[in-house]
Order: sequence, then structure tokens, then C-alpha cells
Amino acid sequence: MSVIKAVTVPKWGMNMQAGKLIGWLVEEGAVIHIGDEIAELESEKIVNVVEASVSGILRCKVAEEGEHYPVGKLLAVVADTASSDADIDAFIAEYETAFARELTHRVAAEAGPTSVEVHGRNIAYLMQGEDEPTTVFIHGIGGQKEAWMLSQAAIAGAGRSLAIDLPGHGSSTKSVDRGDLDELAAYIIGVMDELGIACAHIVGHSLGGAIAAHIATNYSQRTKSLFLISSAGAGTVVSPKFIENFVNASSRKDVKIALAPLFVDAKRVSRELVQAVLRSKRSEGANECMKMIGDASGTALASLSPVNTLEAISVPVSIVWGAEDEICSLDNTVGLPDTVKLAVIEGAGHMVQVEAMEQVNSLILQHINTVS
Repeated sequence: MSVIKAVTVPKWGMNMQAGKLIGWLVEEGAVIHIGDEIAELESEKIVNVVEASVSGILRCKVAEEGEHYPVGKLLAVVADTASSDADIDAFIAEYETAFARELTHRVAAEAGPTSVEVHGRNIAYLMQGEDEPTTVFIHGIGGQKEAWMLSQAAIAGAGRSLAIDLPGHGSSTKSVDRGDLDELAAYIIGVMDELGIACAHIVGHSLGGAIAAHIATNYSQRTKSLFLISSAGAGTVVSPKFIENFVNASSRKDVKIALAPLFVDAKRVSRELVQAVLRSKRSEGANECMKMIGDASGTALASLSPVNTLEAISVPVSIVWGAEDEICSLDNTVGLPDTVKLAVIEGAGHMVQVEAMEQVNSLILQHINTVS
């Protein structure tokens, strides 16, 4: 019988949320014992040594040097010689899935969703951390603030983070006046005002990216930088067919079909995801609100030139795209300003921040640290 054990990011002190892996002190294949010093980890500007909590052969290093990881994240796998590489791969996949679920619950329990009143509507948000700089996360149509929890945890060492539910989504009020970019950007700025945030890095996915770019253009003094992920307005217009299918989906089967183009790997459209989307769409007023937003923003984005839009932005801009994005492609980003950093990730689609989570989170962290 094979025995496989996990080596994880330890929790040193009540306030520790994450740590940066400075370096490994042992190589793969080494035999380690409980108490052996196996890695160096930085937390709250102090470097400590990670001691092995299990004994065996260090079969696989999962974490990379220089990256930040939340407490409990898998660093490495220890196993005996009876464990095959396939056994270890399966263990890693199972652990990561369970950890993502546990971290979501942990973050929600520690922070708790909160809301503020902006322009007569309750806008829900999730705040992590206390120190500046602040990074604001904006989801796309049909999304919600909880989708950013793992990204918030990944940048825990780079200041505080704020994920916001757009009106019509998540726990926010299910109505809008017009649903256009002006209105949606004003809600983000309104939340920042209520929380006393003068200026922030803005991260946006899909429609959230278009909102982020609109904020940088119209509220430049409130914007430190932009990090756009498969962003509407930075590539071709988001597929109207996708929005139509999403809005009209009313059954599990319809939702699953509507969500499929978001991912390269169809297995990403899980039962849990489908159920969460259905629950959100069935909230009174939510679906009508999403349709209104989709129609209004789609009309505005159809007239925008990505190159002209980004040239008008004075703050640093980074863009990440999934090479196999079926919803919004990179076709008309030719001629982007030299100041814009573009990363294209192979094997990922429109939800590149999910399919290549660690890579995208690492790029977000690098972007924040470089600008800050």
C-alpha cells in the first residue's frame, strides 16, 4: 500500500495568512525526517525555516521559489517508493481541489460579506488585509466577489484587497438604472469612497476589465494601475451569443451548455458551479439586471477601439489572456502601446484566472509589486 503525505505552508502566529517561499533546502528524492529543515519561508518580513512535519522521500516539490502561498497550501509531497507518479499526481489534484474549497470557506468566515449603500443601492464587498496599497477586483457578467477569494489570498503579502459584487450580482441589490459602464464604474468608486480608499490597483475580468479601464480613463486620480484579464474593451467585443445563452439559461442543462465556452477543460463546469450560477440567476431581479447590463455595455463596447482606449490611460497596464478564449479574442490588439504588458497563457480560455490560477495570481502579484 502506498503512503502519500502533504507538506503545507505552516501557520506561525495568529495573524499569519500567507508566506513567500524563499528557497528549498532539500532536493527531490531526499529522505527527510520530522523536524528536518526543508525550506525557508518569509512571513510579515521575517524569514523562518519550515521544518518537516512528516517523514519519507520528498517525491515532488509543488510550490515554486519566490511565490506567495496562503497558509495550508501544498508545498510538496512526501511518499514511499510504492507510490507511482500517477498516484502522486492524483493526490495533488485531490488536495488542491479540497484546499480551494476549504480556503473559500475560511476567507468567508474570517472576513464575512459586508455591504455599503451607494447611490441608493446596497453593494456587497469582501475585504482582506489592512495595509496599503489596495487592490480592487471586479468580476464579469454573471460573476461574484467570492470568485476572487483565492486571488485575494495569493496577494495577501502585497497589501489589502477588495472584491466587489456588481449590482445585480452576488449579494448586491438586483437592479440598475441603465447598466452602462458609467453607472457600473460609479458603483466601484462609490464603494471606494465609503471605505476611504483614495487610490487603488484595479483588476478586472471580462466586463469587469472594461469597467476597470473606464475607471482609469474617467477617474485617473483614483487608479494606481490596471490589470486586465480577458478583458472586454481590450480585445474583440464579448460574444453576444454567450451573453444571450447565459441570460436565457434556466435549467441545469442550459446553464452547463452556456458556461462551457468559458473553459478549455469542460470538467471545469462542475455541478457546484452550475448550482451556484442557477441560485444566483433565480434571485428576484438578477437575470433582468444582468440582461440590462449586457445590452448596455455591449452597445458601448462595440464602438471602442482597444488601442485607442489603452493609449488614453496614463497608469501602468498589464493584460493577461487565455490563448484559447472563445468569448473575447485578442484579434484587434495589434498595435497596443509599448507601455502595455501582455501575457498570453496557452491551454486556457476566457476563465484563464481559473484554468491557470497560480500563474495569473503570480502575474498579479508581480504587477502590484512592480508598480507599488
